[in-house]
Formats: sequence, C-alpha cells, structure tokens
Amino acid sequence: HEIDSPVGAFFFLRKSALNQVGLLDEAFFMYAEDIDLAFRIKKAGWQVMYVPLTTITHLKGASGLHASTKLQRLTTTKNFFSAMKLFYQKHYRKKYLFLIRWLVFLGIDLVKTIKIIKIRL
Repeated sequence: HEIDSPVGAFFFLRKSALNQVGLLDEAFFMYAEDIDLAFRIKKAGWQVMYVPLTTITHLKGASGLHASTKLQRLTTTKNFFSAMKLFYQKHYRKKYLFLIRWLVFLGIDLVKTIKIIKIRL
C-alpha cells in the first residue's frame, strides 16, 4: 500500500534513496523529521510503502506529548507545533502566497494555544 509517510519509529528504506535525498533534517527536533524525510523521498520519485505483514507497537507520545509533568507536556507541545511550521516553511513557503502561509500559521498557532490551555488547566 502506498502511503505518504510511515511512523518514524520504525521504517526501512533503501540506502540509494537515502543517499539521494539526504539524512534526517536536524532542524527538526523530535517531531516531523520522519514526515520530512518521507516527503523528500516521494518528491525524488521513490515510493513510500506500508507492508502490513507484521505489527510494530509505537508508544506514541511516550517521548513527550503524554509526559508526566505539565512543564514537559508544554515543552513538547510547543516543539511539536514548531515542527509543523518548519515543515510548512521548508516545503510550501514558495508554493503559496503569503496570505495562505499566514492562515496556515494562524491555524497551527490556534490549535497550539488550545492544547496549551488544556495542559495548564
């Protein structure tokens, strides 16, 4: 099954694809680096496939979004939404007008603010 992006906790890729598109972008901290890599792989003409022959359990959020303290959850929430903005800037900034970018960032910031308020309550 062709997909846009696998869960970054577990995926295989061809060394030749990695050589072509480069490694994980270190500008991303903990979130979206896998999405960015898959995006670049697809853009270079490779396929990103899901093969449901085995099951790997990813404890989503174990590294941050469901952390035990409010400070940890706030920090990881901010990092997550910063990564979403970075991804958009990197791949779509030149494709769309400033107004579209502003609206996308407004949406990201709105959802981030709602999440932060929920954490603080």
